[in-house]
Amino acid sequence: MNMPVFARIIITVLLTVFLCLGGALLVLSLNRPAQPEPPSPLDQPRHMQGIAMPEFSLVDQDNRTQTRAGLIDGNVTIVGFVFSRCPLACPGMMLQMSKLSETLRDTSVRLASFSIDPAYDGPEQLSEFAGRFGADSARWRLLTEPRGGSITQVARKMLSENFREHIREDESTKITVSTGEMANIEHPPHLFLIGPRGEVLGRYNSTRPDEMEALAAHARAAGAANKP
Repeated sequence: MNMPVFARIIITVLLTVFLCLGGALLVLSLNRPAQPEPPSPLDQPRHMQGIAMPEFSLVDQDNRTQTRAGLIDGNVTIVGFVFSRCPLACPGMMLQMSKLSETLRDTSVRLASFSIDPAYDGPEQLSEFAGRFGADSARWRLLTEPRGGSITQVARKMLSENFREHIREDESTKITVSTGEMANIEHPPHLFLIGPRGEVLGRYNSTRPDEMEALAAHARAAGAANKP
């Protein structure tokens, strides 16, 4: 039996509408802007663009020469600036580094602590300092200038020049040491996350638990993203 003319017209109209809608949806899907790639944990924040660890040649707690190329480049590294005779911020910073070392023990993330008192902190002093905090020398190096001297150029470049943070001897604040008294070396309590090209990926306040949690998470993600 032949389909009534009216029914055929209705079906034709519906098919035309469906085809037009399908074509329109296809065009829209093809013209839709590509979704941006999610940010990588190795991306350098915009406000830190161009800031990187300076080149260096220092000695570690085992009196071995360490350079940026050998220690930092190619790795994800947590960096801090401390000195072994410091009774104020440094013990807390080192404790946080120790906790991070334990938290990230199943990752490739490394740690490095740079002395800002190289006149006193030789390899022997750094070795004893590392021992106080259970530093795993395979992953955590403590560094100083090989011939002593004043506050290291690495610290001045990173803290004073890059981040405009104070690092200086404060004669108004004396601290008691084994030989008597010394001027405190004023410095910020920040830890830095450094990427595989030496770039600064983040700066975290070691006195804030929430920032230490954020640093641990960022370091873990960056380590996983750092493919050889």
